[in-house]
Amino acid sequence: MPEGLAEWADPETRAELSAPLARPVRRAARLTPHGQDTPAYALALPEPDLDLPAPGKRQVDRQPAQMQALRHFTALAHQLTTPPTEGLTERVRTATFSQTDNRWLLLTEEHRPCPNTGVPTAVGLSTTPTP
Repeated sequence: MPEGLAEWADPETRAELSAPLARPVRRAARLTPHGQDTPAYALALPEPDLDLPAPGKRQVDRQPAQMQALRHFTALAHQLTTPPTEGLTERVRTATFSQTDNRWLLLTEEHRPCPNTGVPTAVGLSTTPTP
């Protein structure tokens, strides 16, 4: 039990709790004044930023290693014969990291299925090469 938020009941209090139950109460705890304030702190936390994607766009999550590969790919854009999809570099640059999910979040307009799983990857890497 976190120290300072709750305290264990003494034997006298446990005996009082046992009487109406007609059985012994082996463990009992109660919130301290600090513990009673905890819900107020929880309610005062800022709401999570729920920036929903604009219509026609969707949010995609990438594992850290996948995002690192995307960063390398976009960094090499000037050396590639087939350039990255228009706007991919900017989307990779503005991606945000979710510590809760351990994923990078980026927006995209594309809905391409992954060849292995069929799940939409939503990240088009390259444009069709120009002759």
